[in-house]
Parts: sequence; structure tokens; C-alpha cells
Amino acid sequence: MQFTTQGVFAQNITADTTLANRYFAIADSLQTTRNYDSSIVYFTKAAKIYQLAEKWQKYLRCEGKNARILGKKRKYEEALQKADSVVTLSIEKLGNNNTGQAYALWVTGNVYASGKGKYDIGLKYLQKALLIQESILPHHYVDLSWSYYDIAHIYSRKSEYDKALEYYLKSLEIFKELLGEKHIRVADSYNKIGIVYWRKSEYDKALEYLFKSFEIKAELLGEKHVSVALSYNNIGVVCNEKSEYDKALEYHFKSLEIRKKLFGKKHTDVAASYNNIGIVYRAKSEYDKALEYYFKALEIKTELLGEKHVSVARSYNNIGFVYRFKSEYDKALEYYLKSLEIFKELLGEKHTLVAASYNNIGNVYSDKSEYDLALQYYQKAATACLWNFNDTTNIVSAPVIRDCLDWQELLQILQAKAKIFSDSIYSASQRSGISNYEIALQHYQACDTLINRVRKTINTKSDKIALGEKAAKVYGGAINVCIKLGSNYDDLSFYFCEKNKSAVLSASLAQANALQFAGLSDTLVELEKSLQTEIALYKQKLAEQPDSAKKVLSQSKLFDANRNYEALTATFENNYPEYYNLKHSTKQMTVSELQKILDKKTAMISYFVGDSTITIFTITYKDFQVHSMPKIRNLESFLKMFRGLLKKPTTSSVQIYKNLGHKLYKQLFPVQFSKIIENLIIIPDGTLSTVPFETLLTEKSITNTYESLPYLIKKYNISYAYSANLWYKQKASDKSKKQKTNSANYDLLALAPVFDDGNTASVSLRTRSMLANIDSIATDSLQTRGKLLNGKSVSALPGSEDECMKIFDLFKAKGASALVKIRRHANEEFVKSDTISQYKYIHIATHGFVNTWKPELSGIVLAQDSTINEDGILYSGEIYNLKLNADLVVLSACETGLGQMKKGEGVIGLTRALMYAGANNLIVSLWKVADKSTSDLMIDFYSNMLNDKKKDYSKSLQQAKLKMIGEGKFSHPYYWSPFVLIGRQ
Repeated sequence: MQFTTQGVFAQNITADTTLANRYFAIADSLQTTRNYDSSIVYFTKAAKIYQLAEKWQKYLRCEGKNARILGKKRKYEEALQKADSVVTLSIEKLGNNNTGQAYALWVTGNVYASGKGKYDIGLKYLQKALLIQESILPHHYVDLSWSYYDIAHIYSRKSEYDKALEYYLKSLEIFKELLGEKHIRVADSYNKIGIVYWRKSEYDKALEYLFKSFEIKAELLGEKHVSVALSYNNIGVVCNEKSEYDKALEYHFKSLEIRKKLFGKKHTDVAASYNNIGIVYRAKSEYDKALEYYFKALEIKTELLGEKHVSVARSYNNIGFVYRFKSEYDKALEYYLKSLEIFKELLGEKHTLVAASYNNIGNVYSDKSEYDLALQYYQKAATACLWNFNDTTNIVSAPVIRDCLDWQELLQILQAKAKIFSDSIYSASQRSGISNYEIALQHYQACDTLINRVRKTINTKSDKIALGEKAAKVYGGAINVCIKLGSNYDDLSFYFCEKNKSAVLSASLAQANALQFAGLSDTLVELEKSLQTEIALYKQKLAEQPDSAKKVLSQSKLFDANRNYEALTATFENNYPEYYNLKHSTKQMTVSELQKILDKKTAMISYFVGDSTITIFTITYKDFQVHSMPKIRNLESFLKMFRGLLKKPTTSSVQIYKNLGHKLYKQLFPVQFSKIIENLIIIPDGTLSTVPFETLLTEKSITNTYESLPYLIKKYNISYAYSANLWYKQKASDKSKKQKTNSANYDLLALAPVFDDGNTASVSLRTRSMLANIDSIATDSLQTRGKLLNGKSVSALPGSEDECMKIFDLFKAKGASALVKIRRHANEEFVKSDTISQYKYIHIATHGFVNTWKPELSGIVLAQDSTINEDGILYSGEIYNLKLNADLVVLSACETGLGQMKKGEGVIGLTRALMYAGANNLIVSLWKVADKSTSDLMIDFYSNMLNDKKKDYSKSLQQAKLKMIGEGKFSHPYYWSPFVLIGRQ
């Protein structure tokens, strides 16, 4: 009888636990929808039943969930007490290391970190929870994923971004396996990873992840959802960082509209939108509007969060920033100091936000000319930004760069200190025994070390270029300090000048070299090329501003291709040590090494254009001179005016031309070369690269005829290079015979689509629309190779066929191998084939176009052959993926030497794409060129080159230009000067 009674009791408990399971499911659902009070009621009901049934694991889960909800309700002490009781009971009932214990520790960690802002304490509890979970749970288990996720979140808050990425990616892997790609948790993970990349200043990569997150959210949740609003907000933040202010405001106002509709006017999310809108207006220098939105945000935050909160401190910091730029320094200090006090209390001394506060206060004191106080705060800022640096008192000391919390903040801090010392406005020598300039130099060298480290971690070209723009200011300051320190520092000043030249191009060429010589299998190399081709395709499609559906598809495809490429690159770096060494080699040649490979007849001149000075480095095989002088006032406008004169073949402006041409020569050539010098290698900087130096006038002239003017081209053979270091590496590679192993088998390949029939000239609607937009930017009354469209077809270039055939005849007369592709045979499919790698000289006579806003849309027009699966335009991104083995590529087309101008990198266009593809030397144009004169120049150039035993491209081009000048018909620089030689000859 007793046995029977026990059996009946057991059945009742089973029925009760089934009900408890229902309660638990209801409670979980209510928690997801933030209905916290009702959720607690149902979790408590379920817990009582589980306790009666002695189902301790489920009971502890319910109590743990209640602790979690108390934390969400900001009842932090109650949450911690309940979590602690769960830990104690779980050990008592289930022994050490159980799931209830792990969950309660996880809750405790979240309360400390997210609720109370005590990240280190929170991290300690979360890592304890993770250790238990990893020891008892399957590898792919949802609780494990949440622990990875929350640990990543704390590392992100602590500005330890690489660790944050490590844990976010672990979490994402589990979420995707358990939930699939189209799930809100996966979207949230993409969002978090995007934020980390934003913090790392890798903005394009950040946008990839943020748009991927948005795509999933919009599909699953619809447009008017809090999570979609968050995506709009985050995309707006990154657009602001990219200086795309109108886009940023568009996304922020979309976010604000959704948040106000969902939450009303008083909510922390609404405050966040106000704050971010204020940030954009601040960036646009609309300070009163910025303050309006900042104060709206602050009012909501203080009411809902209280005074002592990180978000409130951020608002104080932002308000202080605006008052500083309004020159209301006392108000700025008031708000900055409030911000600093809260940050230090909640975050401790070692944190990015603390460093930013110290830095901001230092900036105000610097503006007030109170340099001693400024330096004290900058020093504290540096120590807050570096884990390994703790010298808060010795304001002249520069840190050793190791573990950095935020490289951008640290770079600003070190620059600010360096500027005070370099301006010699602080008597450091009284304290340190060394000069202000030496102290400034130490800080600039620390900046250089930091930049080198960051360059290795950034993957996308656009983010590397953005880094180069920031670095340019550092290197400009460093060069000025070296000049002030005297001639003993000339080598170092040249080092800094070179660090400001084409770093991204150099890195790309180093990577291409690594792919070739690191022993990678053909399969891996082909896979790398395939992914690069795919990436270029989708970048180009996005640059064409497709409709929303196509945009989402292209973004998704680009996202996947980029992730696959990153994984492949990681494989290369981990499994092929030589690849890593070749790719990341940072060795830079010295002046003495460069001099060893310069011949006696050659001088190299490198320029650095600063804010108020221009520094010119002149190097020959035995001399090295550095000249720094005041820059011509409004030099950029001056160059633009001179370039305008070059592009208009009229005689009416000859007097203006003579004045400008000689004035520019005096600015750019302070050194008189010895009579032995015949060749000049020019390394321009910034807008100097838009003007052919050949056109400068070496002396004042009384003549008014263009053929008799004293052009620089009449004295020297002239070529151009992107940087001395890149030129040196290529020349050294030639001399040591480590050039490409697959030497060209044939001599000339000439291509001329001509565009004089329907098969080669008729373009698709899509291509026509794009070309029409480019063509409308500038027109020319002459028959040029830049007038792209004639109605629905590409404009004919009748001179191009004659040009190619005459060049072909020149080669055949010398017994050289040559191939000409005319009309429909000069198509994109052929250019992309492996055949093109067999030619030493490649000549393309066609239309070219440059898009300075979107370099991806720069390209070369080929035959519009509808019978092949190509659009007839070889875009810049596609050129990168060609396999060239050409010693010389000539683009007998318009504006092929132009592109997007970026400080610290130079021109980004077709030329660097061709160099990456394998061209050693290039002849390209700087403006729209005339058809007949171009044809004459090219034929003469090849004739000279073929008759020269040394095959000296620079000399051959000079002779062709001098002939054109001397004959008179095309003596105006418009005709002969646009084509320039870039390369290593």
C-alpha cells in the first residue's frame, strides 16, 4: 500500500512539472518582449513547482532568469543577491561546475559590466562562467555562445578590440550553426562586429557588417522596428566618420523617427539619436545646431539614468567639444572636467574615454596658450591610452608603443605634444637637458611606430588610404622638425617624406610579390585571383549606384567575398611564413643605398608639400640636398590655373603662361644641376602630380612663340615615380635578376577599337548611361580621345587605327614580333586572356575616362562587342586582376594618368592598377588629348625607342616631344605635354 501511494505521488509531480515547463516557456517569451514583471511572475511559478519536485537544475535556471530580469530592470543589488544565492544553492545541490552555477555567474558578470559599468569585475565573473561552460557543455551550445558574446562586448567597452573580435566571431559561429544565417541573433552579431571595426577605424569593413545586419533585420522585422533603428543609427555613425555628412544625417533621422514612434520622446534611444545628430552638425561646423541636439540628449539621459553614468559623461564631453570650437574655453573646461570625473569613477584610469577626456582638456589649455597645463593633461592622456605606460609626471617623455587601447586617440595625443615642442613654445630644455625639437622628434617617431603597427592590422585599401591621410600630418610635422634640427637629420627627414608616399600601393605590390615568390600552389593563387575578381566586380556594381534591391544583393555578395578573401589570406600568413615576411616587410632604403643604383647622369627630386612650406629632396649618385622654403601663396590654385593654360591651345595667354611657368620652376627647382645630369626622376606630392614638369620654364623669356620657350623638357629627359622606395625596390629587383620568371615571349601588342562601325561602337543602355554621366563633366571642341559618346555610340577615333598600324610597321621593319588587334578584335575578352601576358610592349589607342569621386568607375573603353559576355569597358578593378608581363604599357587615351587625389597616397587611378597588374613602366595622359597630335607623338616615340640601343623610354619620349615643339604645328604644350612616363627606367 505504501508503494502504491508513492507511485501516485510521483505521477502528480510529473503533471506539475509539465505545467512548470509551460510556465517557463511563457516567462521566456515575455522576457523576450521586455514584459519583465509578468515574466518574473511565471518564472517564479515554475520555480516553485521545480523546487517541490526537486528538479534543481530547472529550479536554478528559473531563479537565474529572475536575477537576469532584475538586472534588466536596473535593480542591481537585488539581482546580485539572487544570483549569489543561486550559485550557493547550485553547488550545494549539484556540486561544483554545473549549468545553474555558470548561468548565475554569467548574470552577475552582466550586472556588474552592463548595469554598474564595472567592466573588470564583470569580466572576471563572465570568464568564470565560461570556464565552467567549456568544461561541461558541447562545443556548439547556445549558453556558450552568449558567454562569448558578452565577453566580447566587455572587451569592446574596454577598447580591447582584437580580443572583442575574437570572442564575437566565436559567438557568431555558434549562432549561425544553431539558428541559420537569417536570424536576429546572427544579425545582432554582425552589428556588434561592425561596431568593433568602426572603433578600429576600419570604416568600410564596418559598413559591410552593418549593412549585412540591416539586411537580415529588415527582412525579418520590417522597417519600423527598434533593431532596424539601431542599424540606421550605426550606419549613420560610420558615414559621419567617413565625412559623408548628408548620408549620416539621413540615417540618423530615420533612426530617430522610428525610436520616437516606438518609445515616445523620453527614452535613452531617442537621446542617443539626438546625440549622434549633434555629432554630425558639429562635424559640419554648425555649432549652435549641434548644441541644440546635445542638450536635448543630455536632458533625457540625466532624467532616466542619473548623473553618474557613462552616457551622461559622453554628453558632457560632446558639449565641451563644441564650446571649445566656439572659443568659449571656460565653458568647455567645465563640461570636460565633469565628463572626466564620471569616466574615471566608472571606468578607471586605463580607458579610451578617460584618455579622450584628458586629451580634450589638454587641447583647451593649448588653445589658451597654457602649455604647461596642456602637456600635463596630454601626458595623463597617453598613460590612460597605453597599458604598459604609467609615467604621468614627466611631460617630456615619449612612450614606447606596445599595448594601445585606441590608436587614433593616442596618435592625436602624441601629435599634440610634438606640436607644442616643435613650435618651441615650451622651455623643455630647462627640465630635460635636450632641445624642444629633439623631444618633438621622439614623439613623431613614436607616432611613426604606431602607424606602422596599425598598417599591418588594417585590411581594406580604403581604410589604409584613410590612415595615410591621418599619417600625412604626422610626417609633415616630423619633416619640419628635422629641418629645424639641421643637416644631420636630412636622412631622417627623407625617411619621413617617403613614409608619406604611396604606402598602400607599395603594400599592394609587396602582396603581389609575396603571392608570386612565397611557394603558393597554382590552385591557391588562382583562388586568390578569383576572389579578387569577384570583389572588384561587386565594388564596381555598388559604385554605379544601383536600385535598392540590387544594392542589397551586391552588398551581400561583396560581404561574402571579402570574408572568404580574409580567410584565404589568413591561411597564407599562417601556413606560408615567406608570404608573411614578403607581404609585411617594412624595410625602407636609405639615401646611401639609393645613391648606389642612381647612374651619374640622373637626379631624383622628391617633394613634400606642407601647409606653409614645400620641402624638396634632391639626390644624385654623390650628392644629397634638402631645401625647405615658403610655399607660393595658394599654390593649389596656382597649379590649377597653370594646368588650365596647358589644356587650352591658344596663343592669347602666352604672357600669363610665361610668368606662371617660370615662377613655378623657381619654386620647384631651387638646385642648379651639374652639366652631367641628363635625366630627372620626379616624385611629386599632391596636386603637383597633375602638372607635367616638362612644361616649366627654366628662365625668363622675351619670345612670345610657344615653340621657342625655354621648357624644362629641352634640358632633361623626365620620368615620374610614386616613391623613391618603390622605385628603388623595383630597380634593385631588376639588378639582382629577381624579376618575374615568366619573361615576355613577344614584342608588341597594339589595340585600337576605332569605334567606326556598329559592332564596336554601339553600347548598352546601362553602359551608355554611365558614360554619358562622365562625358557631361567636361567637353572639348577639338576632336579628342575624351569625347566619349556620339549619340548612342562611342565616338570614333579614326587616327587610332593609322597609329597602331604604323607602330606595327616600325616593329616589323626591325624584325620584331608584333600583333595588332583592330575594331571588334580589340575587345575586353582578349585583354583579360592569358595571351596578353606574352607581350613586352602593350599599346592601347582608345578612349579612357577617370572618375575622381569613385575610382572604381575609371576605365578604358574597348570594342562594344555584344557577342561576348563583357560590357566593353575595362574598369580599374578589373585591371588589378590582369596578368601583365610588360616592360611598357602605353595608354594612348585621355586622362589616364589622373584619378582620385588622396593626401599621403597620391593619385588613385588606372596607373596604379596597371603597376599592380605587372607593368614596369607606363605612358599615360594628364588631360583630354587631340587625336591627330597624339598619333604623331606615339609613332615618333616608338621610332625613337626602336632606334635606341638602350631602349631609353624617357629619352625617346623627350625626342618625340621636342620634334613636335620644333615643327610648330603642335608646339603648344596642350599637344605634346600631357603624356608622361611613370616607372623605373
